[in-house]
Amino acid sequence: CWLMRNIFDQYEQSENRLTHALVSSLDADRRMLVDFLHWIGEGSKGKKSLSVHQQSFPGTEEVEPEEGERRGIPDGCVADGTGWALLIESKLENRWNASQLRRHRETATRHGLTDCRILCLIVGKSKQAVPAGCIVRSWSDVYAWLGRHTARSDWAQRCRQYFEIAETQLVAGNRLSGGAITVFTGIPFGDKEPYNYFQA
Repeated sequence: CWLMRNIFDQYEQSENRLTHALVSSLDADRRMLVDFLHWIGEGSKGKKSLSVHQQSFPGTEEVEPEEGERRGIPDGCVADGTGWALLIESKLENRWNASQLRRHRETATRHGLTDCRILCLIVGKSKQAVPAGCIVRSWSDVYAWLGRHTARSDWAQRCRQYFEIAETQLVAGNRLSGGAITVFTGIPFGDKEPYNYFQA
């Protein structure tokens, strides 16, 4: 049932839950993490000792999202121990706050992360100019990318299913506008997957 609590339901806000699902899955499947970095254009530096963090930086404690926002901490962070980092900022709309991204970069620099890129995950297409050092992808792009890994990765499958659950809940609560989190991939119902009204 889609109302059952999911292992990724660790935060109050839906955008934090989606980030948690993605970052946890990438942390659990390191081959998928490396491919993700290549997919967003950050895989060419031969990163070896990757660490993955949520609501924190390397060497710091995880904080609640509200506290992280106040302190300029991104939703997620991937670092390689050399000063390079990918900072992840998640939105359930197609806009981001430029001053928030600037605070993330400044806070990361204070933590020794001097070569940062910021990945903005949004719904739909962005209507803003992309700031220097930023990468923009939609949640539905990530969902489609995860689909390329489901045959070999249980974590990709779990994450993708969570995106479907989250979208169903957001639509049911009229909390999603301006785009989608998933993309149509065919009609799944059959002997192994019974019809589900909300999924349909």
